[in-house]
Amino acid sequence: EMRFITEMFHPNIYKDGKVCISILHSPGVDVFNTQEKAEERWRPSLGVEQILISVISMLNDPNCDSPANVDAAVMFRNNRKEYEKKVRQLALKSALSARSEQMVVVKDFSAISEPKTKLMVSALKSLNVSGKVLVIANTKADENKNLELSARNIPSVKLLLPSNLNVKDLLEADFVVMTESAVNEITERLA
Repeated sequence: EMRFITEMFHPNIYKDGKVCISILHSPGVDVFNTQEKAEERWRPSLGVEQILISVISMLNDPNCDSPANVDAAVMFRNNRKEYEKKVRQLALKSALSARSEQMVVVKDFSAISEPKTKLMVSALKSLNVSGKVLVIANTKADENKNLELSARNIPSVKLLLPSNLNVKDLLEADFVVMTESAVNEITERLA
């Protein structure tokens, strides 16, 4: 048995996270599932690598003829764009959750009173963050007006608008710094 511990929305994954794929089923013939051949089921000669390759393949190319999650299968078939949006939202929620210990929330960046790199360096130092830092803030908001110019000369800092937040940038960062308004915007987007 294989189970995802994060919330998943996929035609071949039950709502509790259990993966439904032939290679994980007990050996032999299943009289209740004639679509599945005995040679597609688990056998001792299969290693972890083959199982992981099969799961990755399933994630990219679901079997909607025998779904574990009917809602996901119907959406995948009938509205692929909506399905992909929902999957991206869940991936973003999962990535945010995974980064929670390396996340710092600040009211805003109004302390950066002028567009000076040293003020940004000082702000980051006071937050106790180092390495690759992802800063998520509305740089057009008045309280953050100097943020973009102050951070642009720091190669280890990346600025993102809350609307552009993505899994890749979240996972690549050592620390994530978000303004309160960015947290609210992202929470609303993922609700």
